[in-house]
Amino acid sequence: REAVASAEALSLFGVDGLDGLNVDGKVLVSQLGTLLSRAGLVFAEDRPGLFAGDAGTASHLHVDRKPLLQFCHGLHGCKFFCVAPGKSPGPQVPWQSGSQLEMLDAKLPTDEKLSPAAVEWMQSPEVSVCCLHPGDLLLFLGQSCHAGCNGAAQMSLSLFHGAMPLSYMLQGAFGVPYQLMARKLMS
Repeated sequence: REAVASAEALSLFGVDGLDGLNVDGKVLVSQLGTLLSRAGLVFAEDRPGLFAGDAGTASHLHVDRKPLLQFCHGLHGCKFFCVAPGKSPGPQVPWQSGSQLEMLDAKLPTDEKLSPAAVEWMQSPEVSVCCLHPGDLLLFLGQSCHAGCNGAAQMSLSLFHGAMPLSYMLQGAFGVPYQLMARKLMS
């Protein structure tokens, strides 16, 4: 489930701001945008998305449509991630070469045993694995093959938002208006 991370949405889940600081998602993105503007990142979203999921639920292994630098802030519970930078999942599951299994069926759940081939893939040097807890921040390129799964013990809450790398804007990855904006920012 996904919603805009307003103070009202956070309060539905018993979250009073971020880590008790009484900061809503809009303020968080604005402050990060100010702090990281010199790092060549442009924050086009003014509010992050609030992702809430039951224990053990998972996203499919996928690559995002836009090459955003993704920020994931842990609020409650834990979220398990695997990211394979530079890898595209293609139409097949990376650990089942030659299979006809669609990517939509490729999950890495925390509440059931993984196949030996999936475990081997996750242990390969090109795959990064982490477990996000409240107060943690995960950054990854959305164009990388990735998947997330909520911990098996309890529901998970996290905030997601993205920033556009200036280098990708200059290449036209987000369209001509953003390419022109990047040229202006660079001059």
